[in-house]
Amino acid sequence: MFLDAARVLAQMVSPADLDQGAVYPELTRIRDCSHAVGCAVIRRAVAEGHASPGILASLDESVRRAMWFPKYRPVRYRRGSRSAA
Repeated sequence: MFLDAARVLAQMVSPADLDQGAVYPELTRIRDCSHAVGCAVIRRAVAEGHASPGILASLDESVRRAMWFPKYRPVRYRRGSRSAA
């Protein structure tokens, strides 16, 4: 599984990344990389009998739906309030 994850990640490194001396894809593509790695690991888990082959039918969508999306709340300044230290 680790080897499959490493191979997929290496495939995501573009020639432009390499030209800049980077060995990983740009951080702006982290979600796509995470999705690709997750799918590769699940495919290996199915191949080794650790997961049901039925998951492969909708793998891409299942992994996308399972990915975490950050929700940032606005920061508000309140005059005179202090945080407890």
